[in-house]
Amino acid sequence: MLVAGGYGGYSGLSAAALSIAQLYDPATGTWTATGSLATPRYNHTATVLPNGQVLIAGGHYGIRDLTSAELYTPAAIPLRQFSISLSTAQLSVQSYVGLSYQLQRSSNLSSGTWQFIGSAQAGTDGVLTFSDPGGAVGTQQFYRVLVTP
Repeated sequence: MLVAGGYGGYSGLSAAALSIAQLYDPATGTWTATGSLATPRYNHTATVLPNGQVLIAGGHYGIRDLTSAELYTPAAIPLRQFSISLSTAQLSVQSYVGLSYQLQRSSNLSSGTWQFIGSAQAGTDGVLTFSDPGGAVGTQQFYRVLVTP
């Protein structure tokens, strides 16, 4: 079970958001640190996706509403930032040398139709950032990153 972010009381006049992320094993009763959120947040959602990743979205940071999201992939890819402005969607993923990455977008998950946005080869810095200038304009969009050898 993934537990990420949360409320840590008050710091001065604003609420203190947490960035901690931990895995809980109910069979053993143990907690294991698994990185941290890029943006501390509380009152957010966490949705398990069909591929096993967890989408952590929205919530609050202090008195601000958050419009960002982060993606957690168990045992493989650490949390990375996903942000949307009025003109661009940006997604950063952990990368590994020797693999290829392809960003795709869909406006309707049930249609099964995905549009190719861009691709990249893993570099030595360990992080790939994709930008989609057409992805944040007025409609709901879904993204996925395909990884191939």
